[in-house]
Amino acid sequence: MTPEDVANEEGWRQRKAAEKVQREKEEHQREEQRKKEAEAHAQWLKTPEGQKWLDEAPIREAEARKQEAAAQACQEAANWQRDARLLGVPSRLVPSALYGEAIRETPALLYSRQYVEGGDLKAGASLVLLGPASRGKTFAAAAVLRAAAGWGSRSFIHFPGFVGALLDPARRPTALEAAKTTRLVILDEIGGGYIKPGGLVEPLFEEIIFWRHGEFRPTIFTSNLTGDEFSAQFSDRVIDRIREWGPVWACGGPSLRERYHPAQSVQRPEAA
Repeated sequence: MTPEDVANEEGWRQRKAAEKVQREKEEHQREEQRKKEAEAHAQWLKTPEGQKWLDEAPIREAEARKQEAAAQACQEAANWQRDARLLGVPSRLVPSALYGEAIRETPALLYSRQYVEGGDLKAGASLVLLGPASRGKTFAAAAVLRAAAGWGSRSFIHFPGFVGALLDPARRPTALEAAKTTRLVILDEIGGGYIKPGGLVEPLFEEIIFWRHGEFRPTIFTSNLTGDEFSAQFSDRVIDRIREWGPVWACGGPSLRERYHPAQSVQRPEAA
């Protein structure tokens, strides 16, 4: 190295040493300032004003938690509004939720809560909701779809339309693959004569069931069929897997679509 190089290197080392000393000095000053502030705060807490602040701390913390929960609920609702249409959920079912002040309690909703909170959803089990129309089965299934946000891919499949896709050679591969591999699938309104024995859809439906059952893919079925009708609608191979896969519930209760009631008879006043 030339004398000039030696001098440059020495100058660089001195600058680095000076910068280190300066950093340590500034850090020491900040630490001293933090200690002073902590001591001042400790002294202030001993004052009547400080004691009052301490007494009100639980109230402030509870309010902060409440505000945080409200903000999270608003964000979750906004996310669901966005996701629902992408997942195939009809607009009428977007308000679906497992809990809420405006949510009407139904047996189907109770069974769906058990499915989520009891661990069946995460375990990859199935859930079958049977019963007459307008008992909240599809609403409850959509509520599970909402509750499963962040647990993997999801899809709401209206079975009659899905059958049309399976019968279309152009749409069949994509529809079949999505129905098999999506993490959580709702198959709404299955049965009802859409699967004819010996028809094209029957082996494709069995392929979906066999694959999802074998791969622990959580699946929810809704149907207006009774238990006996449901069993008669599908092959023994399908029914055996569904029975082993998860719970099958008959959903009763009043019709949720009985919004308008016949007016009571009104006696006409007698003519004078």
